[in-house]
Amino acid sequence: MNLNKYVIAFLLVFFAFNCSYAQTTRFKEVHVGDTIPNIVLSGFLNDTFQNVALSELRRHKILLLDFWATWCAPCISELGRLDTIKQEFGDKIAVIAVGYQDYNTINKFFSLNPLLKPQRYPVLTHESILTRQMFPHKTIPHLVWIDTAGKVIAITQGADVTKDNINKLLKTGSLVIRVKKDIANFNINLPFHLRDSTYTARSIFTNITNGIPSFEAYGFSDPYIPDWINRIFIGNCQIRDMYLLAAYQGKVCRTNFSRMILEVKDSLKYMQPDYAPVSFKKSKYYHSPNSDDWDQDNLYCYELTLPRFEHASVLYNYMLEDLNRFLNLNGRFEKREVKCYLLVCKHPALKHSVQNPQIIYKRGNPVILKGQTIDKLTEVLNNCIDDGQIVNETRIKADQLYDFDLPDLKAGISADEIRALLQPFGIEMKEGFRNVSVFVLSEKQ
Repeated sequence: MNLNKYVIAFLLVFFAFNCSYAQTTRFKEVHVGDTIPNIVLSGFLNDTFQNVALSELRRHKILLLDFWATWCAPCISELGRLDTIKQEFGDKIAVIAVGYQDYNTINKFFSLNPLLKPQRYPVLTHESILTRQMFPHKTIPHLVWIDTAGKVIAITQGADVTKDNINKLLKTGSLVIRVKKDIANFNINLPFHLRDSTYTARSIFTNITNGIPSFEAYGFSDPYIPDWINRIFIGNCQIRDMYLLAAYQGKVCRTNFSRMILEVKDSLKYMQPDYAPVSFKKSKYYHSPNSDDWDQDNLYCYELTLPRFEHASVLYNYMLEDLNRFLNLNGRFEKREVKCYLLVCKHPALKHSVQNPQIIYKRGNPVILKGQTIDKLTEVLNNCIDDGQIVNETRIKADQLYDFDLPDLKAGISADEIRALLQPFGIEMKEGFRNVSVFVLSEKQ
């Protein structure tokens, strides 16, 4: 008798049965307080043949399921933070990075970024039962907390997995924390009816809408007329960014916060804790177990929709008026003496253009300016620079047209990088103080 032949036949039947079971079995969505089925997980990175029962992973410890994706920057940051937490708590917790993307995509990502790969817990690939059936979600990071009995204790934001919260859970066996609930059918391309009734034109301003992502300035354009739009839509955004978008009509680099002056009592109300660390440490949010308490109080949604297309500047002016009215603030442009970058040109290396006026874009950035004035060049640079404001003091005639090749121009470019781009034209950029227009935001008395 050939024993090997029977063993092989048995294994083929066994795997065929399990594959069929996996393909046909449907699992119900699991909520906080429910017990998760004891499914078998497979498809682990670097060990695709490993099969692990969920009950083994949660035995004698807290199990954290971290749902993530390679394209999600907060998720990547979360991987490293969870690795550090796992190192500190050791066998008291278990962590699995649950990825819905296929093995090759995730493996390639970590091959190119080896330092980002978790060292102390496994990475699961191509997972659909957990991601789409048991714990469907819209936004990531998405964290599921499971106790030793298999009961789901919490479903939270990634940042809620803190040392304090884990210690509380280990000590008391429970955790009082806000449940993350995503709106599964939310579609950013559809009218925003989650918080109101049907309309044909409107301006709406609400506080945070949980379960949807944060996004900025979606304008829906007339395909035949450039810069004509009929809608601006911003979700879960801080006040400072809303005003920056409205004031500069979405053109200035959104990280160039030096273009705005805040004259307010508490800056923490207007910008995220990372930008107001001193106020944050003194605030009620600092010791809260919920990582998103600041978000709940200080993020807003705004939508402006017209029944017709208008030039974008018209809608952004409406938006600025709305923000002042809704928030009882005074946002306006004023002349102030501030530190600037000054364009000077002692020995110009410019030739008069014979080209028709044109701007050529690459990946959304204006990299070639044909038949343009020095003032237009200054405007383009001001829209891209990551910090500060540029003033034209070249004394080049305002009506003279030139060609400018700016191959490395991009949003968020530094002053030093701009200096390098201008060098071939004989244009220098120095620092100095000038009386220029800046956007000022203050509170009404």
